[in-house]
Formats: sequence, C-alpha cells, structure tokens
Amino acid sequence: MVRLVAVPSVILSGMLAFCSTQAQALPLPNPSAEFSGLAQVSQGKGYYYIKVYASRDRLRLELPPLGDSQGQGTVMILNFASTQGWIFSVGPSLSKEEMKTTPLDLTMAQSLIPPVLINSGQLEGNSSNTRLVAGEPCINWQLTTANHQLVTTPINACLSYDGAVMRNRIGANVVYEMIRFQRGEQPDSLFTLPSGYEMDAERKNLDSFRGQR
Repeated sequence: MVRLVAVPSVILSGMLAFCSTQAQALPLPNPSAEFSGLAQVSQGKGYYYIKVYASRDRLRLELPPLGDSQGQGTVMILNFASTQGWIFSVGPSLSKEEMKTTPLDLTMAQSLIPPVLINSGQLEGNSSNTRLVAGEPCINWQLTTANHQLVTTPINACLSYDGAVMRNRIGANVVYEMIRFQRGEQPDSLFTLPSGYEMDAERKNLDSFRGQR
C-alpha cells in the first residue's frame, strides 16, 4: 500500500523552480561570428568606446587611452580555441622599452574588463526574449555557472545566434552595448601579435592597465 504525503506548497514551489532552472540552463552559443563593431562601455558616471573585431573563435578589443597613459591605448587579443591571448600597449609615442606584451588567458581577460562579457562558450544561461541591438537580432540570456547556480550579480547578456555579445546588463545597468555592428570577414593580422614586441616578464604593462581602470 502506497501512502500519500502532503507536500507544503512553499517546498513544492521551490522544488519546481529548482527543476525549471535545471532544465532550462543551456550552454551559450559558441562565438563563431565574423564582424567589426564599436561598443559603448559604462564607467562610473561616464562611458568610453572600444573597437571590437571577431573572426570565429578569435576576438580583438581596442581600448582607448585612459588616465595618464599619454595617448597610449591598449589592445587585447584572445583565441577561444587555445584559451590564450596577449595584452599590449599601442600608440604613436610608444618607445622600444614600452613594446612589451603579457600573455593573457580568458580568466585574466575577464577580470581586467569586468563590465564586458567575453563569451568564450564556457557559461550557461536561461534564454528569454529577442531584441534588436545595433540592427542585429539577439537573444537575452540570464547567465548561470556550469552547475546551474545564478552568478552572484545578475548578468543579462544579449547574444546573436552565432555568439556575438551585443549587449550586457549587470543588475539594472546596461554596462556594454554594441552601437555599430558590421558582419564580414576580418584579416588574420588583427589577431596576431605585431612584430617588435617582447614578453613582459614583470607584467608592468598589466599593472599599469589595472591602475587606469
């Protein structure tokens, strides 16, 4: 004889919510888009713009001069397939001593520019509605970690069907949004380290970059 046990509604609703989260959490679309674009990034009460280039599983971010950088900008190149990349300074007044680069992995890149979601295909989320950003349709995702737990601060990212990050909202604030987006093949030279740069064993340029942001 099977005995039926009444389950309190609060517990039942919690169980259903947990099961729903488990069932809906899906991997984000792998980054495979080819495009160039311009994104607006919020910083405190202001904002700045970064140039974005993507070629399938490669990404290039060009950040403008900030602080006392004397006109020197910063470039990040990431390869999602190898999970490696570089960060280095660029500018007309760059001296030979300043032509240093630091190897960069995805975790480090994410920590350097926290407002910008770098979609490496390693996160999961719950998808919802579709919207247009810079003329490109994208799907809103509420991000979760691999074990289906919500990230500490709610992050909603709007991703194109092929993984381009079009918009990123943390809490109630839009902190990253593509304002210009153009699909097309990108030259390989954008995703390789320029000649003349040496490895920065002391990571001075990395510390300098952190101090500016």
